[in-house]
This record gives sequence, structure tokens and C-alpha cells, in this order.
Amino acid sequence: MWMKHWNRFFSFACVLFGCLFFGSPLSAETNRIGQGYYLYEIPPTNEGRRSDGKPLPVSFETGLLTDGSEIEPGKSARWGAGSQMVSGGLTILFDLKVDRILEDIIVLPGPGFMNWHGMAGAAISYRADADPFYCVSGYQLLWPDGKERALHFPMKNVKARFIQLRISRVPLDKLNLKEVIFLATDSRNPSGGPDEQILKTEIRREPRFLDRYGQYLYEEWAGKIKSDDQLVREAQAEDRILQNQLLVPDPEKFDIYGGIKKGPSFPATGFFSLKKIDGMWWLITPEGHRFFLIGIDGADGTLLGPVPIYQKGTSRIREIFEEIPDPLKYPEAYTHPPASALNFVEANLKRKYGHDYKDKWCVIQKKRLLDWGFNGSARWYRNNPKAKPLEMPHTETLWLWKTWGKTDLGRIGSYGGGGAIDPFDPRFKSDLEADQKDWLIKNKNNPWIIGYVFENENGWDYDTIDLVMDKPAPCPARDALAKFFYDRYKGGKAFSKTNLSKKDKSDFLRLASRTYYKTIREILNRYDGNHLFLGSALSHLGCEEWATGGIEFLDALTFNSYSDDPKLHAVYDKYEKPRILTEFGLSVFARGLGGWTFCPDHRTRGLKYRQMVESFAANPYVVGFGWFKMGDDLADIGGYSGYGENFNLGLRNICDQPYWKAIENIRIANRNIYDIRTCPTASDRQIPGKGIPNKVGN
Repeated sequence: MWMKHWNRFFSFACVLFGCLFFGSPLSAETNRIGQGYYLYEIPPTNEGRRSDGKPLPVSFETGLLTDGSEIEPGKSARWGAGSQMVSGGLTILFDLKVDRILEDIIVLPGPGFMNWHGMAGAAISYRADADPFYCVSGYQLLWPDGKERALHFPMKNVKARFIQLRISRVPLDKLNLKEVIFLATDSRNPSGGPDEQILKTEIRREPRFLDRYGQYLYEEWAGKIKSDDQLVREAQAEDRILQNQLLVPDPEKFDIYGGIKKGPSFPATGFFSLKKIDGMWWLITPEGHRFFLIGIDGADGTLLGPVPIYQKGTSRIREIFEEIPDPLKYPEAYTHPPASALNFVEANLKRKYGHDYKDKWCVIQKKRLLDWGFNGSARWYRNNPKAKPLEMPHTETLWLWKTWGKTDLGRIGSYGGGGAIDPFDPRFKSDLEADQKDWLIKNKNNPWIIGYVFENENGWDYDTIDLVMDKPAPCPARDALAKFFYDRYKGGKAFSKTNLSKKDKSDFLRLASRTYYKTIREILNRYDGNHLFLGSALSHLGCEEWATGGIEFLDALTFNSYSDDPKLHAVYDKYEKPRILTEFGLSVFARGLGGWTFCPDHRTRGLKYRQMVESFAANPYVVGFGWFKMGDDLADIGGYSGYGENFNLGLRNICDQPYWKAIENIRIANRNIYDIRTCPTASDRQIPGKGIPNKVGN
């Protein structure tokens, strides 16, 4: 009885709620659905789970997500501390028991529902009883502006029985949902209990959201590819634009590596080096000319994370695809034998440039980058080792691949590709040497390599100290910390986590950093003394103590940061060490793609790029940057690919179409950089970019 009264009240409240929050009133005839069942793919700690932890169907009338308890404080579905991170996403399946005419779905987050690095998203897909597959009704980012709010999915009077709510890229211990509200324009009242087998079957199904070219199905835009002929025509048009572009930098202005010939020059060393000139740090090319790295990451444009083709454990093609490329016609698009994963980029390049597309596209790509003003690659120069190299200045990343899991090298925590390395572990040096010796010897005379970055966004911070203290023996890092503590206090203090002061942690972080970078430097010097050591491409600001504790062994600092603040790393100016921003990027939320730092459109994206890189060029300590990256990710609205990223960070999309409105200003910015860099005084280095829009949009 109470639910009937609540529905009448809610119908009136929806009109007011819609006016206040969605800009237009929801219909006064709207009814809140109060009958049905739902099932969690991974149940929270406080409902929908059996004693063995497996999912249990929940009734709408009593379930935390559907019982109308959004007005009651403290009632929400919580996954809680210790819950695992899902690499892709988490699905909640709702069964309305019969087809209903849906007007809106509203998802209310619980208190403390935190976004994860700006990457989290929520998608609604639906299916009527007679529909062959799930359609997507909407995909939203979870608050890129940092302001938590209700998620509103207009359903536009579609008929549906089954609804999937997919939350992607969120650690489960941050997930907290208060209510999911279904509003319908009909008033059917189904009866009967849950059909558990139907629920289990439906929750495993996936929505269809990719067309035959890998584009997002549920959005139209100017230039969206509709035919192979359209791709061929675009290739011909761009070829005409680039017909006069050389495959090397302009020889009148630049040396073969992109160093500027005008101004001072230095003895040729055959390799890149660093030099401070009139208060400004510069890279120096192997021919002895000043060089500022204007980099594009992932220069070969390879799509990361090809998407699995088959439903897990079966030979059935996944429902996410409208159509897949013919494996006989496009064998290059299929990876991980026996042809179990699909890379749409390879198929689209072959459609666009023909059977010999690899050589043709390599030429087009090199011409593009030079025409757009890029002169190298700051990271991920060649994601695909089979791709033809573009022969541009670039960095290389060193990993402990060969010895991974084959020795007991200590790692701490789980972030950064397996956890932070224990630099006090004697196996670190031997593993590094065994892993990199042959590669370093092979590449020591390569003049195109600027230098080496070790691993990616992997290092220590204050939390690592706590993890070290909790780690059971044997743990060389804990032993080193105990010795450090004893030497400092001479036994006057008991060694414990609570007795470690902030200064103790800070000083030990610097010691750990020094040990770490010294070890790496020794191996580099032993087998390749020709190239620079560029640190570890630390995330965002990094931990200052870790970034600089071993600074004497580094030639430059490197950071990956997706902020739109070009002065973010000014805290490191005091160390007077050159630095490279090895990754940064800007996104537009559209076409099924998310991202990091958002712009309302691609023209604004280009303007913000200009604002940032011209500021980098004016900074005496910055010697280069890398835009992440050349190509977009797959439009994966729910983490279904398993790769974990679906970002509009590329300068061209999955169909190899450049974002021309962004590139217009990117080209201008890149061509301004040397003029700004060589201004005689800081006051002459004027930075544009005021008044650029800063809101999320399409």
C-alpha cells in the first residue's frame, strides 16, 4: 500500500525534479516502477549475495536500489573496503518482468562514491522481450568536473523489459549506489517471482555499440564513415594536401634530427645531450644543434588493446559488434592467434590505403607529423614492434619483461604494472642486468634514441612506506628502513609504524630513490653510456622526495600529467634540472569516448593545446613534451574490451580521420615554439590562450 502512495507523490515530485535538474519537466503521467527483480554481477557487501558470496536476486520492493529509500540517510548498496578492482566494469541487471514504456532512468550515487582518476563511466542498455540484442540509451562520465550528482538517462519512451546498468573503471571499494529509479508512462503491474536462470543469462549479455568500422553506433557526426569509398576519397584528398611535404625536417632550417641551425651550434657527438644556454636548458642533437622535443606519443598510431572477438568460453561472436571485418580479406586486423582479438585500425587502414597500406600509411604518417609541426616521440614510439619505424627522435622505455615472475624480486603494492620495485633487494640489479643487457648493447649506437625511461608511472610515495611496514619478512626494504630508523635514533625509539614521523618517511623516501636510480644508472653506464637517463615518467606531480632523491643520477625528470595547468610542475624549478612532460592530453566527451581533461569541442582542444605548449616552451627547465597520443582508443562505453581505456586523446580517430579543427591550432602552436624558446628575455615570451572555454561538452 505504501508503494502506491509513494508513486503518487513521486509522480508530482518528478515534475519538480525535472524542472530543477534536467531543464524540462518530466511528465506528470510518469509512474515509478516498483515491481521487478535485479541481480548484481558482483554483489555488494550488504545485499544480493548468498552465504558463499555468489549473487542472489533482489526484489524491487525490498532492494536497497529500488525501494524508495533515497530519502533515508545511510541506506545504500556498498561494496566496501577490500573489494577488488574490476578491470573493465560491473553490471547490474534489472528485470521489469514485462515490457514497459520507459521515459527516464535516474541513478543516485551514495555518499562518498568517488571517481577514479576521471575515467569512470556509467552506461544504460536495454532490451525488450522480443529484441535480439541490447541497445545503449546513454553513456555518461562520472563527474569529470568533480561535482557528484544524479545521473539522468532519458529513455524517450522506449519499450524494455531488461535494463543493464554498467559502471566501468571504478575500484569497488569506491562504489556506493543509493537508488536506481525507473520512470514509465504505462502502469502495468506484473506478478511472479524471479526467474534466476533468466537473470543469470541476461546479465552475461553485452550491448551492441560498435559499427562495422569500430565507430560508436548511437551518435552521428559530420564525416562519420559510412562506406569504404568514403575512406578512399579522404585518403586521396589528404595526399593532395601533403604532396609537397618532405619526409625530413626543412633542411634550410633544421638538421636531420630537427635541431635548429640558426643560432649557436656545438661539437657533434653523435648522440643527444643536454646543455644550459643563456639560462635555458636545451636538448642538443647528435649534429650539435639546439632541439626542443615537440613529441607525439604512440607515433605509429597503433590501437592499444585489441578487443576480444568471442564470448568468453565460446566460439560465438560477441554481441558488441554490428559486423566484424572479413578475416580472409583483413587478416592483419586479427591478432593473438588463432584470430581471437580484433584491431579495427588495421582493417580501416587497409580499406583506406589498399593492400600495401603499411608502407603507404607510414609515409602519410611521417608527412602528417612534420606538417603538423611534431619532431619526435616522447613515449611509446612504436607500440607495434612489427610496424615500420618512422625514424624520428624518441625515447625508449625499459621494463623488467624477461625476468618478470621468474625471480622473487620484491615489489610493493599493486600500482604501476605490478607494484613499486624494492630497490634494496639485491635481485633488482641482477634482474635489470639480465633483462636489459642485450637490448642496451644492440641500441647503444642508435642516434635517434634521446634517452631511456624506466618503467611507467611507477615509484614510491608516503603510502609505500606504510606498505613496506606491513610487508612480512623477508623484505629488504623493511630491513633497510629498520636500519635507517635505528641509525637515526640509536635505539632510543621502538621501530614501529606509529613511531615513524613525516620527516623519517621523507628522508627514507629520498634514500630509497637514490638507491633505485643509482642502480639503474650503473647498468645503463655499463652497457650504453651514449644515451640520457630520463627517470620514470612519474604520474601527475609524482612524490617530490622520490622524484628528486636520486636526482644526481638522472639527466632529466619526466612526468605524465593530464592537467590543463601548464605550470603544474613549477615545484621542481628549484632543482634546476631539465624536465620533459612525457604525457599530457585533452579530450572531448563524445562518440562513445571519455578521457581526462575535457574541452567542449575540438577547436577548443587545439586552443588549449596551444596555451599549454607555448607555456612549456617559455619555461627554461622544460626541454620537451609528448602529446598522448596519436590515435583514439576504441569507443568502449563499459569496459567491455578489457583494455581499460576508451579515451578521445588522439589526433586522429579509429578510422584514421584527423581532428582538423584541433590540428589547425596545434600546427600554429608547434611552429611558434622555437620563436618563443629563443626569445632573449622571459618578458618577451608572451603566452596566448585567455578566454578559452572550459566546460565538458560535445
